[in-house]
Amino acid sequence: PEMVKEKLSVAYEMIAKMPESWLREVPYAAEIATLLALEESKEEGYEKAEELLVYALDHFMRTPNTYYIAGGVAVRTGRPRLALEFYDQCLNFQDCVLVVPIEDGLADFASWHAIGAAWSELGFDDRGLEYLEATFLKKPEYLPGVLGLSSQYLKKNDPAKAIAVLSYHL
Repeated sequence: PEMVKEKLSVAYEMIAKMPESWLREVPYAAEIATLLALEESKEEGYEKAEELLVYALDHFMRTPNTYYIAGGVAVRTGRPRLALEFYDQCLNFQDCVLVVPIEDGLADFASWHAIGAAWSELGFDDRGLEYLEATFLKKPEYLPGVLGLSSQYLKKNDPAKAIAVLSYHL
């Protein structure tokens, strides 16, 4: 992890030295900043991660990867409402052709799951459940969605539905 972080830091510094007018044209600039932010957040360096993500969103080509990781950092720092905004931005990339590859589901089911979890964290369990059910319908093999939905059913004291979701997945 240290070597990865070191290499990403060197690449990020090289990109940051480019003229401002070029920054949005460098296809992988946001990805480098996002991966570096992810490495920082793994070590609970949320302040540095947030700084990298804000810079990436302000200066580089925007991608759902950056918004999704920004949402994760917002959740981990106790700001689920901000996370909702970031995850919602991911949905704007549905059916878009991008220069960079994105993680499967960031423009739909993975973000729906994250939105559902954020709504639940805010105390809006029914609204969260809607997103978690949509996630399961779209991608029943998506394990975080399965676990989130079954947990939500258990929270609502409906173990039969929780078992049904888990059984279907297995």
